[in-house]
Amino acid sequence: MVAPTATVAERCEPTNHDRFPAMRRFFLALLAAFTHGDDDQGLDQDARCYDYAVNTDCDPLRETWFANCPVTCEIHATRRAIAAAIEADEALAAKFLRLAFHDCVGGCDGCVDMNDPENRGLELPVAALEAALEPSTLAYLTRADAWSLAALVAADASQSTSPSAGAGPLDFRFDYVGRANCEDNCETCGPRAGPSGRRFPESTLHTAELLRFFEEEFGFDARRTVAIMGAHSIGSLSRENSGFHGPRGWAMSNTKLMNDYHRMLVNTRDGTPFGGRNWTLAAVDGSDRRQWEHISTVGPCRDLEGGVCLPARVMIDADMALVRDLSAEPRGAAACTFGCGPTGEDEDCAGVAGVCPVASTFDVVAEFSQSGAAFIAEFEAALKAMILNGYEIGPCPAPPCAVGPRTTTTTTLATTTAAPTTTAPKEKKKCKDDKKWKRGKKKVTCKKIKKMKAKKRTKECEKKKEGKARGGKKLTAKKACKRTCLERCRKAR
Repeated sequence: MVAPTATVAERCEPTNHDRFPAMRRFFLALLAAFTHGDDDQGLDQDARCYDYAVNTDCDPLRETWFANCPVTCEIHATRRAIAAAIEADEALAAKFLRLAFHDCVGGCDGCVDMNDPENRGLELPVAALEAALEPSTLAYLTRADAWSLAALVAADASQSTSPSAGAGPLDFRFDYVGRANCEDNCETCGPRAGPSGRRFPESTLHTAELLRFFEEEFGFDARRTVAIMGAHSIGSLSRENSGFHGPRGWAMSNTKLMNDYHRMLVNTRDGTPFGGRNWTLAAVDGSDRRQWEHISTVGPCRDLEGGVCLPARVMIDADMALVRDLSAEPRGAAACTFGCGPTGEDEDCAGVAGVCPVASTFDVVAEFSQSGAAFIAEFEAALKAMILNGYEIGPCPAPPCAVGPRTTTTTTLATTTAAPTTTAPKEKKKCKDDKKWKRGKKKVTCKKIKKMKAKKRTKECEKKKEGKARGGKKLTAKKACKRTCLERCRKAR
């Protein structure tokens, strides 16, 4: 990939700028106090910094600009460098979004564990960001910030200008800085050696499990979960990374972030569950995976041999779970059908035997399929919340603001499909007399044996004491109950 012609340092900062981490932390502390304070003039100044960055592209009066608005300038310059990388290779947009998701499961920290099979394919976006951004040029942004910013730039750059996509592209502004890199809390960690054991959602999750994962991990409700799944409107699937085969992706236009993903799942004429595109579960060649496939026989595909457009668009069970409830089906091998007509497209299938039931999230999918503006607005909110996962966040009247302390640690996160862990019971200590002491057929416990023995000793001691007190036959020293014995008897009681 070709690196941008100008680095962050060349675009924004004077050559004598101090880049040491201590300075960064000091500045972020001041920034946090500044942006949450009551100084209206200061907040206005920060707002003007953002407007200046957008309108002037950060170039005129470079050193004066950096002195007044250093963080905003660095965000803007970093943003342009990432955008240039996406412009050179538009496939990076989907990869940057995937990288941010995998980074932010468990808390955004600028690290992924490349030894985890779930992270296959992430080397490319990590390397692309390293090529676009020299780490030494980032004075106020951490690597974790840069990875999160890359997701926003990817969404920004991929928005569709089609009338069906909404009223117009949104500005995915980067509001918070100061995310911690994983090596700040882990000496052996790094961008490719992130904390191990993080658990990602399985491809076979059904509706309730999918909703539970996003609620527990990111605090998302059903609407926000359906929105963030719309990231699948761009990108593709490969056997090497996921085991699925979908070189043309999930949606008809897999390079534009819009509501095409949701439109693939419903009847776009009236937003009903049936009568739209048909989906068929099929085995993936050379893999034990099964995926839902849609083969178009109209439009650009009608002139192909046999009227078939290949390769097909695909969905996995976790995608299909947004519109069909597969909880009663075998994982990855549902026996129910998406529709019920000859092609699965033309009939009202409600209540028809063998058809997959409609999922609880269907109405939200239908809404987004009918309104690109509603989707992109909810997607922006979901994405911004995702890239702040793991941090306390305060109000930010005039971005950029500093994130608060970490709220999560880099520990193993269990999904709903993980097997429950059980603790082996402690082995009971055996009594020497276990075999002797029995009551009926039931074996007496060790604790009961000790109680019975103590009780017997107590009775013997009391009898000896009583006999001696009555002036009866003198007991021998061997049989006499000594004072120590009496003390033990009292304790035993």
